[in-house]
Amino acid sequence: MAIFVHPEYQTIGIGSRLIRVLLGYGQANGLGHVWLAVERTNLVAMNLYKSVGFETTVRDRAEHEMELEL
Repeated sequence: MAIFVHPEYQTIGIGSRLIRVLLGYGQANGLGHVWLAVERTNLVAMNLYKSVGFETTVRDRAEHEMELEL
């Protein structure tokens, strides 16, 4: 799944609300672990993921992998 928030709307909380709702839905439906990959240059997304608890597990030239236990 890929999720994008248009740059014009990235500072008003849409991404934060969206990720929190999706994680809550997953947890409520038995999901225990979430993994994602994000381009290392996408600092907005990386900061969002960190703010909800994701931790970087792999760093490479193109992207970072992040994980969260629910």
